[in-house]
Amino acid sequence: MTTKKTYSKEFKREAVNLLETSDKIGADVALELGIKRNQLYKWREELKIKSDDAFQGPGRRPADQNDQVAQLKEELAMLPKPASKEFMLPVISWIMFTDRQSFHLGQVACQHWMQKSI
Repeated sequence: MTTKKTYSKEFKREAVNLLETSDKIGADVALELGIKRNQLYKWREELKIKSDDAFQGPGRRPADQNDQVAQLKEELAMLPKPASKEFMLPVISWIMFTDRQSFHLGQVACQHWMQKSI
């Protein structure tokens, strides 16, 4: 199994600077730095969009944050649904009745809603 390499904020900024100021193409710059060409372009894009806020930390969450996210998702699943089946079925039926072109769409939506609410 290979481990993911991490690069400092300064390295990323210098790599992007080299890409923009050098007469070399991106593939050659990346090869010299020992990184993949697409990574170099991703860094450039992030720097362009976020400017001073670019490269603030690791791209992935630590394991303890993943556990917290999983717990929050479980709690969210226990919350009541915003629209009940008793409300949605008449609405979908009305749409199906008033607009015959939407009839099939309404049937599909109704079936989907029934599966979700079971």
